[in-house]
Amino acid sequence: MSGSHRQVEARNGTFDGLRGLAILVVVLSHAWVVYPFTNLSDIAPFDGWFKAGSIGVSMFLVLSGFLVTRSMLGGLARAGQRAPFTTLVRRFIRISAQVYLLVAVILIVAQVDDTDTATSSATTNSVRAIVTYTWNWYVRDNALDARGDLGHLWYLSVEMQFFVVLAVVLALWGRHRLKIAAGVAILLVAATWWRWHVYQTEGWYSASLRTSTRVDAALWGVLAALLWDRLDMVRRDATAIIGASALVIIGVIFSASRLGIDAYFGWQGIAIAAATTLFVVAASADQVRDNPAVRLFNLKPLRVLGGSSLTLYVWHLPLFYAITRHTPSWDASARAILAVVLLAAITVVLHRGVDEPLKRWTARIGRPRPAVTTDA
Repeated sequence: MSGSHRQVEARNGTFDGLRGLAILVVVLSHAWVVYPFTNLSDIAPFDGWFKAGSIGVSMFLVLSGFLVTRSMLGGLARAGQRAPFTTLVRRFIRISAQVYLLVAVILIVAQVDDTDTATSSATTNSVRAIVTYTWNWYVRDNALDARGDLGHLWYLSVEMQFFVVLAVVLALWGRHRLKIAAGVAILLVAATWWRWHVYQTEGWYSASLRTSTRVDAALWGVLAALLWDRLDMVRRDATAIIGASALVIIGVIFSASRLGIDAYFGWQGIAIAAATTLFVVAASADQVRDNPAVRLFNLKPLRVLGGSSLTLYVWHLPLFYAITRHTPSWDASARAILAVVLLAAITVVLHRGVDEPLKRWTARIGRPRPAVTTDA
C-alpha cells in the first residue's frame, strides 16, 4: 500500500471517527425517549454525553461545511460553474433518499398504527415541510402542530438551505476565494452575535431553529476550506493540533452537564466549532501521523458509527418514539435494549441497501464518461 493511499485512508477514517463521535452524542441526547432517566447525575461525569446533542450537530455542520466546500471548489477548477451544483445534487439525492423513505413509512404508520396519536394535519403539514427542507421554519412557528418524532430533522433542513446558497455563491464568484473568505468571516462574526441576541430576546427554542442562528458552525468549516492553501502552519503542526483539539472536543462534551444552555449559545458553541475546525484541517493534512488522537478516532466502532451516521441520524428518533408507544408497560432497560437492537438492524439494512449504493451512483454524476474506442 502506497504512503499516499495510507494517508488518504487515515484522513477518511479520522473523519468517520469524528462523525461517529458526533452521532453517538446526538443519539444519546435522545435516549430519554426510551429510557427516562430519573437522575442523570447518578452516572456523572458521563452525564454530559446525554446532554450534548447540540454539540454533536455543531460538529456535523463544521465537517460538512468543510468537505462540501472543498468538493465544490475542486469541481469548480475542473468543470467550471456547474460543479458546485453537481455537488449539491449529489448531496440532495443521498440525504433525500433516506428522508423521503422515512416520510413514506411515517405516512403508512399514521394510517395503520392506533398508538400514533398525531393528528392528520400534523402529519400532513410536517411531511410537507420536511420534503421541502423548510422543516426548521415550520417547527419554530407551529410547535403544537408538528410531529415530535421528526423534530430532529431540522438540522437537515438548515444544512440543505445553507448549501443551496453556498453553491450559488461559489458558482458565481468561486474564483475570488479571498474575497468570499472575507465575507464568510464577517458573516461568521455576525451569525455568532445574532444567535446570542436571538437567544437573549426570543429564547432557546427560536435560537435553536432559525437558519440564521445555526449556520455559524457551517461557516467555520467553509472558511477553513476557502483558506486551505494559507493554513500551512496548522498542517505543519498537524499532530499536535489534532491532539489538542481532540481534548477540547471531548472536554466540551463532558461539560454539557455542568453548564446551562447559555454556554452553548455563547462560548461553548464557539469553542466546539473552533476546536472541530482545527481538528478537521489538521486531520486533512498529508502528514497526518499515527498519534494517540488519530488512533482514537480511527477505532473501528467510531468509524462504523460515522460511516452510517446519516442513516442513524434520520431513523433513530422516530424509532425511539414508536418503540415507547408500543411498550408502555415495559421496564426501561428492556425497552432500551430493544431500541438498540432494532436501530442497529435498520441501520445495517438501509446503510448497505440504500446509502452505500447511492454514494457510488452519485459519485458518477457530473463526471465525463470514458471515451469509447473502436478497433480499426
